[in-house]
Order: sequence, then C-alpha cells, then structure tokens
Amino acid sequence: MEDGDTFWLHICPYKPEFREYIPVGKTCKTCDWEELSEHEKTIIRQQEHRERMEQDYDY
Repeated sequence: MEDGDTFWLHICPYKPEFREYIPVGKTCKTCDWEELSEHEKTIIRQQEHRERMEQDYDY
C-alpha cells in the first residue's frame, strides 16, 4: 500500500474465492466476525434476535 491509496485488496482467508477492495482504515466484516469468540458471537446473535422480536411487535 502506498500513500494516497484509498482502497486495499483483501483476499479473505475464510472465503478464499472472496476478493474485494476495502477502503483504507476499514476491515473485512467476514474476518471480523470469524475472529470473535463464540461467547461474543452469541451475545450479538441474541441482540439481533431481540431487535427482530421488537420489530415484529411494532405492527
């Protein structure tokens, strides 16, 4: 990477066929997710489930 670059090529180790240019300063969402512990993933899934349930009750 050189000065002035705005994107960098990322070849995801979790999805080998997945290549994308990511803005400098950002990270791959797939890699971020895979690097979380099982406990952290469970907490996030529970929160997402609660949010979906709240949306269902809004109707």
